[in-house]
Amino acid sequence: MTLQTLANFIVEKPEPEDNRIRGAVLFITNRISFFNAALVQSILGKDTLLIVEKKCFFKSLVSFFLKIRVVQLDRINKVAKIPNENLMFVPSSENHLNIRALIMSLSDQPEVNAIQGILVKEEHTWLKPLKLRMSLSRRQKKSTSLSEKQEMIDFLLTDLSCRHNYSDGTLVSYLIKKIRSRNMFLKIIKDATGAEDSYFSLFMKIILLSKLIKCLKKSEQRVGVLLPNTNIGAIVFFVFQLLSLTPCMLNYTSGLAKLRNCLRLSKTKTILTSKNFINKAGLSWEIDDLRNDYQIIFLEDLSKRINLFLKIASLFSFIKVMIAPKFITKNITTQEACILFTTGSEGSPKGVVLTQKNLIANYCQTQHMLEDSTKDKVLNVLPFFHSFGLMAGLILPLLKGTNIFQYPNPLHYKEIVKICRDEQISILWGTPTFLKGYAEYAKEEDFKWLNYVVSGAEKLPEEIRDFWKKKFGINILEGYGTTETSPVISVNNKFSNKKGTVGKILPMIDFKLRPVEGITEGKELIVKGPNIMQGYLGSTKRPKLISTDPENLVSKNESYPTYGSWYETGDLVSIDEDGFLTIVGRIKRFAKLGGEMVSLSEIEAIATRIWPSSQHAAISVTINNNLETIILFTTEKDSGRKKILEFVNQNKLSNLMIPKMIEYVEHIPIFGSGKTDYQQLAEEIRTRCGN
Repeated sequence: MTLQTLANFIVEKPEPEDNRIRGAVLFITNRISFFNAALVQSILGKDTLLIVEKKCFFKSLVSFFLKIRVVQLDRINKVAKIPNENLMFVPSSENHLNIRALIMSLSDQPEVNAIQGILVKEEHTWLKPLKLRMSLSRRQKKSTSLSEKQEMIDFLLTDLSCRHNYSDGTLVSYLIKKIRSRNMFLKIIKDATGAEDSYFSLFMKIILLSKLIKCLKKSEQRVGVLLPNTNIGAIVFFVFQLLSLTPCMLNYTSGLAKLRNCLRLSKTKTILTSKNFINKAGLSWEIDDLRNDYQIIFLEDLSKRINLFLKIASLFSFIKVMIAPKFITKNITTQEACILFTTGSEGSPKGVVLTQKNLIANYCQTQHMLEDSTKDKVLNVLPFFHSFGLMAGLILPLLKGTNIFQYPNPLHYKEIVKICRDEQISILWGTPTFLKGYAEYAKEEDFKWLNYVVSGAEKLPEEIRDFWKKKFGINILEGYGTTETSPVISVNNKFSNKKGTVGKILPMIDFKLRPVEGITEGKELIVKGPNIMQGYLGSTKRPKLISTDPENLVSKNESYPTYGSWYETGDLVSIDEDGFLTIVGRIKRFAKLGGEMVSLSEIEAIATRIWPSSQHAAISVTINNNLETIILFTTEKDSGRKKILEFVNQNKLSNLMIPKMIEYVEHIPIFGSGKTDYQQLAEEIRTRCGN
């Protein structure tokens, strides 16, 4: 019997390969087995030295049958190597930092001239040969620069990790896989109410609640969810995943009119919420109004139906899931996972339909941000109705295995600082507005456990970054994304970052740049990948989704297979020679004055430079005989056009950067996600002017 009858080999190589690179190559692979080693040998040849991190029986097996030389990492310097012999390293550690250090030492071998990644996946199907799929990344020539070598290795590890974890699974199947791979009784999630759950108790509650509301499955496909980011909020989200229902994550801070608009847009007839939450959030009036047209289900009413029989049935269901997960969960990756609504900061909110594939892809693209360790603890203050809060605050740490603390209100600055100190928080997600507030209230010892702070949703002002660095010695890492991309497109991490940028484009995302008429700085970013949304609610034409390749574009990345359609982000960016992305602004955040395009974000930046301790928001409205007018709102009492004029003249900027009007306000309105509510400011001006 030959190997071919036992397994089918599929090899995917990048085209075209760089044939100019000669000599030995260091190959990094995600896994190795007897069949994998046979496939690798057939592709790379016999002159391959296999390096394993730890001693194992597999070493002797491969050496005897396949005649491949295998050596432990700690004995690599004692081995007499054949000239131009390839090295293949199989790391067994889960620690990204340790692996990087090991690869760095191997790449320093004088025979190594290039580094290449090998992704090996095994596809098991009953009564059929084992299918082995091997993908080779583009071979990269080894750099003599230490920083360039580190960047190359970090990219290779991130890419391998992403593609190794990505499969045709669902959120529930990925959660089950994590539960089965670790101690399910260790605590994993905690919230401000004092509730604390392990993977076991969390999944038991998911099964229990699913049995209570499974009747909805007969009549409803979409259900509105009006809950904060708490343990029960996380449980409800995964209940709907288990039942193959779509949770519509409602923004409880948006007001009654927008709530009704979102419910109408999603054609939702039922809302799941909590009496306790409604009372604490002061939403009784909104719920009373919604009762007239929608069915309201309270969790407290459902809990009264829990009995011993239901608990025992849930336990047996849990055991079945752990034993045979594939018979319980269906892998329908194109199925709706959730519906999120954009903030509507520049217009009406849009309903974004995200599938199982979208969220799983973005989890795999970002999971390198966290270590698979219970030593770290993430503090999430962002709501689940916001894409940043849902992915970074729930899906990412829960599926990765990192402890989470959920707090429902990001504006409770003093309380959040206290939580960071008492809970020994090591990782914090936030928006610039919130991070500024935490820094002002915190003392140095409050953040002594913090080693990882990531900012998103809006551009991070230099003043906030410098303040954190000076006061706490912490570098805030910045990321970028949109609701439509599930949400992360690029992010800086501990191993690869550059000040003032939002990091490198994530693996499996192809991107192009398109010039915008009238704008000289930056080009519009257009992306394509498995994390791109299915579409908008109520739109059959899929606005902003292009089914064919845009013409006249500068292609920047063609190393990944194509996924679906191109998505126009509406954001202006620039990319440096190292691949780091810088956000210039949004196309909608430009005003046209005298035939020239003026950046409203730049005007806000100027105001921040002049009055760094205040908040600012610039808008453009059409008033006074249809003339476009720029208005700056500020919390600075001593503001005035004269100071802006002096700054513009000193820095030799265009006079178009001087706003026509400056309005003092006590506070700048923001959404629950931390973004500025420009629509509310524009409405105030229009109302005042009678337009």
